[in-house]
Amino acid sequence: MKWVLTSDWRTWGLLGPLLAFAIVNVFLQQGWGSASFTIPAVMAFYAGVEWLRKRWGVEVEPRRRDHNASAE
Repeated sequence: MKWVLTSDWRTWGLLGPLLAFAIVNVFLQQGWGSASFTIPAVMAFYAGVEWLRKRWGVEVEPRRRDHNASAE
């Protein structure tokens, strides 16, 4: 689990599609009025990820960039 939390890309790459599917599913079942209530859930997931990182002492890895590729 810590492996996922050490990278924003891995964390949100896994949670993002799941949360997007939930929003679409609520919209299809109940409409935009109810789908707008899923925004606090997304914010709660973000807060939960930050809380877990702090509690477990996980630091987010800085993004690695290939400086040679950007010089072209």
